[in-house]
Amino acid sequence: MNLRERLISAFRASGLTQSELARRAGVTRSVVSEYLRAKIEVNTSTYDRLLAACQNRITDDTVFTGR
Repeated sequence: MNLRERLISAFRASGLTQSELARRAGVTRSVVSEYLRAKIEVNTSTYDRLLAACQNRITDDTVFTGR
């Protein structure tokens, strides 16, 4: 699984919208959209922030719902 596929998987599991993910990661929604559609390559630091934002949401939901 490549970086983009990992992010897509984490994004879907998080339940976030693209706008929510962008806000949490400190990027624009268009950057999120273009990266998820493989229109642009994202540098490692942006990828790390996007993935962390997805994982934080999954962790938050697990704490509050027990899932």
